[in-house]
Parts: sequence; structure tokens; C-alpha cells
Amino acid sequence: MAKTVHIVLLSTDSVLEETLRLILREHLPGARLLRIGTLPAKKAFHSADLLIIDTDSLEAQELRELTFLQKLQPNLPIIALESIQRNSAAQSETFFAKITLQKPFDNRLLISAIKNILESDSAAH
Repeated sequence: MAKTVHIVLLSTDSVLEETLRLILREHLPGARLLRIGTLPAKKAFHSADLLIIDTDSLEAQELRELTFLQKLQPNLPIIALESIQRNSAAQSETFFAKITLQKPFDNRLLISAIKNILESDSAAH
């Protein structure tokens, strides 16, 4: 990837955040992961290429942020991550997730989903 890809994570799970950083560093070195709740992520959201949401960690504050972010960028592609134990399929549909992956997810599936979304998005422009 020639340009830096900005991926914004909406999650309160620091282990998930670190796992995603390691996966991206290995497979998509041009990707930059920013977690919502940090000032750089809020500033960078306007130039985000993809939003990953952890449906299991969303509380009222995160839901408000997600609603606001979707108004800022209504066409931003979303990948939803959700637990097998929890039936949150209705949640991911509410967020208009392009792809929903169940946790624990296969790293190859996640990378493939990210690449497919980014390629289809760049082809559309």
C-alpha cells in the first residue's frame, strides 16, 4: 500500500487494540490504527478509510460516538467484531456493518476483509 490507511477502532478492549496493531503491522504495514477516545483518532476520523467496531464493548458513550461518527461519514465502511457467546447480530446490522466477524476471529479473515473493503472503496473512487 502506497498511502497510509487510517483504520479507526471503536472499542474499550485494550487487548483487542494491541492484537489488531500486531496483525496490521505484520500484514498491512501502511495501516495506522487509532482508537476512538484518543484525540488523534477524533481528528483523524475525517480521513478514516475504515471503522472497526467491537460490539461487545459498546456502552452508552460509545454508541453516542458511533452515531455521531456515522453522521460525519455515512459511507465509511464498517467491520463489526462480536462474540460467539453474545447474540449481537442485530447490533451489527444497526451499525450497517459491511462485514461481521465473530470473535475469536481468524487473522487471515480479518486481513482479507480489510483488504477487500479498501480495494472496493478505492475502485469506487
